Amino acid sequence: MPMQLLVSTSINELTVDCSKNVKVGKLLKMILNKIHVAEDEHHYFTLTYEDATKIEKYLYHDKKLRRQVNNPEKPLQLKLKPFRYPEPKTIPSLSDECLELLYVEMRTNIYNGKTSMTYNNLVTLLAIEWLVQDENAKNENITMKFKKRLPVWVFKRYRQYSLKKWKQDIITMQNELKQTHRMCFNLKHYLLFAATMTSYGETWFDWKNICFGLGILGVRFYCSENIENPQFFSWQEIIAVKRKKMKVKMKIATQLCLIKYSIQFATKVDANNFLWLCTTLKG
Repeated sequence: MPMQLLVSTSINELTVDCSKNVKVGKLLKMILNKIHVAEDEHHYFTLTYEDATKIEKYLYHDKKLRRQVNNPEKPLQLKLKPFRYPEPKTIPSLSDECLELLYVEMRTNIYNGKTSMTYNNLVTLLAIEWLVQDENAKNENITMKFKKRLPVWVFKRYRQYSLKKWKQDIITMQNELKQTHRMCFNLKHYLLFAATMTSYGETWFDWKNICFGLGILGVRFYCSENIENPQFFSWQEIIAVKRKKMKVKMKIATQLCLIKYSIQFATKVDANNFLWLCTTLKG
């Protein structure tokens, strides 16, 4: 029997008429078509569902919706989110709808501290983002709202830098960008700059003192003691990822050695999300 399904994206909410027996891949296509995302851009996105314990879980595209939700009789709300980010060369050809979804998700992750960022990279991205948001880029506007516009976590991670230095460096970077590029800044430019940075498009998982950043090229290991210098392993080097209940075992083969990790997650959903992303991104 058809139902109305509520879907939230990073920029709006919409309803879709469908059956609970629909396969998630088909449902995803219906949603993306409805918001005018081009078909060749569909592979950047997936659907997630918040279970009864408020944990967000990734839905498998080749399985039916009703088999992946806790109580299919209750009204459902899904979330559309990017999980794979485009290579720099493809960014200029993306549709405006796709660009906006990617931009807002990345910006949200940065402001929530769900990604690593060196001081210089963060200064550059904030400068571009504020140019995007304020076409006139008037320094007096930035001065008035400056402290509120900075992500909260930067004051803890970069406690050695004063508010005065942040302000001076961001305004200086904005002036350099305007002089160097001489263009009207938009979402495309933001993503092009972001794509050159270490943590571009990564999804983070915490375990002990390590953050795993899963992205299109591979996995970065961020240690809390040295978060600005992550260790990187390509997907080709990751030869096995297996889950048993709440534990994921990862095997990495480099030219020098074989590394094994046994990662204990808090829930089965967290472990399965990690496995899903590894499997899907590795291809």
